Amino acid sequence: MINTPQVFLIYNRVKVVFLKWIISSSLAQSPRPTLRDVEEISRYFTGVVNLLSEAEKPFEVINALRARGVEVFHAPTSDFHPVELVHVLGSINFIEKRLEAGGRVLVHCSGGVGRSSQVTASYLVYMGYDLFSAVKYLRGIIDGALEVKWQIQLLEDFADLLDSIGRSRVRNLYSDLQKSRGWKELLHAFKLLQFTIELARIMNLEKRIVEEALKEITEGKDRLESAGLDKSSNILRLAEELDYDMSSRVVVLDGVVDSGLLELRILCDTPCEDIASRVRGLAGRIVLPGLRGLNVEVGSYMDYVF
Repeated sequence: MINTPQVFLIYNRVKVVFLKWIISSSLAQSPRPTLRDVEEISRYFTGVVNLLSEAEKPFEVINALRARGVEVFHAPTSDFHPVELVHVLGSINFIEKRLEAGGRVLVHCSGGVGRSSQVTASYLVYMGYDLFSAVKYLRGIIDGALEVKWQIQLLEDFADLLDSIGRSRVRNLYSDLQKSRGWKELLHAFKLLQFTIELARIMNLEKRIVEEALKEITEGKDRLESAGLDKSSNILRLAEELDYDMSSRVVVLDGVVDSGLLELRILCDTPCEDIASRVRGLAGRIVLPGLRGLNVEVGSYMDYVF
């Protein structure tokens, strides 16, 4: 059932079944296609989600697909990195609209294993799968799917967001925020969502505090200036410091609370000691629920992938 219809593409000069159906005859996943595959893809698919970074030179195939009438959502993501929440929600929005119109969508990265699995698993969670079932289902179809822990973490972030604000709000969140923000501000808003969710998970905060912070972000109150002691605002102010310059240098957060002390590790692609310094400074001025202090460590993201 899963591999119907079969789509044969050229891979290493051999005609092979190139993709796997995640939702039969609707949503598929594959490694990166080549120009030789464009004609075949355009026969079967009305939409493609392309997760290749700009360094992976995706534009020749993207332009060729668009020239044949295939809509492409490009969500550039570096290899071995998690797909940003902004791209996850944008991809889900794109997939849902094409499937509702009776089309088919192909999701691909380079190997068709990591980044693309995060997006298709997120769509399954959006459609009602719990996190564990979505990962188990994907791994039953895609060998080696979701083996980078940070891709699993962003999948969990998405599941927590869905649980916190509900499916109907998630359905429109990307398009609603996009209307009032440029790209940099849009990415920043979703980084605040990510960091708020990750901090709440590390600190084991009650759901209400998370919901309040997420409401502030989604309603546009994502540049906090007051120094009040409201718990949700203080978590959000900490998230704000982690992307104070809207650079998105912090990829993910890791940490643990030990005897009331938050040991926070921020993993970055480029130097971010300035961010750590700002977080340390803020921590001395605000009250964080259930904590007596905060230590911050900086790590290079790729050093923590394997």
